[in-house]
Amino acid sequence: MIQRIFNRYLMQKKSVTTLKGMCKENEIFLTFDDGPEPGITEFILDELDKYGFKAMFFCTGRNAELYPELIKKIKQRGHDLGNHTYTHIKAYECLTSLYVQDTIKANNVLNVSYFRPPNGCLTISTWLKLKKYKIIYWSRGSNDWCHSYEKLEAGLHQLINSNAGDIILFHFCNELGDGTRYILPKYLKWMHNNGFKSLSIAKYI
Repeated sequence: MIQRIFNRYLMQKKSVTTLKGMCKENEIFLTFDDGPEPGITEFILDELDKYGFKAMFFCTGRNAELYPELIKKIKQRGHDLGNHTYTHIKAYECLTSLYVQDTIKANNVLNVSYFRPPNGCLTISTWLKLKKYKIIYWSRGSNDWCHSYEKLEAGLHQLINSNAGDIILFHFCNELGDGTRYILPKYLKWMHNNGFKSLSIAKYI
């Protein structure tokens, strides 16, 4: 366990977890994982459009193949795509070769240079094999994966203390859709009211 925590710390230090110091004082970076899936994806796109915000969507290759029309909508709305493996495979649960093959398979569908590992976890060996990608983590999680009102409110409270350069983690899958639908509109309104903009990470990296 200690070795795993150290490995994750090392890899995150050598990847992108925040854009603080690189961006303007009013810029925050929204990201969404695990989709695209119908319903929640359109909801998020409409919410972002209300404020002219842009984001990066880390897609699984499997969902991208299932819902190519959603990939098209994301791109048409001016957002960017990232690789989130093909099957949402976890690095600590499989061989390095299998994980790398799964990631490459996703990129054959998505053709992107940005990558976020599911659950934010890589092993040293998978990280070394995937260094050609721009690996993006996050600095603040939204808690949209939680199911209790108290935890969702705690996630929202954490988000409304965001700072310029923060990379924010949300999801765009229906399994976690209730949490995303609860938190995202409130957070976007807070960003707008406090003079923040949301840009795609691709603007700086």
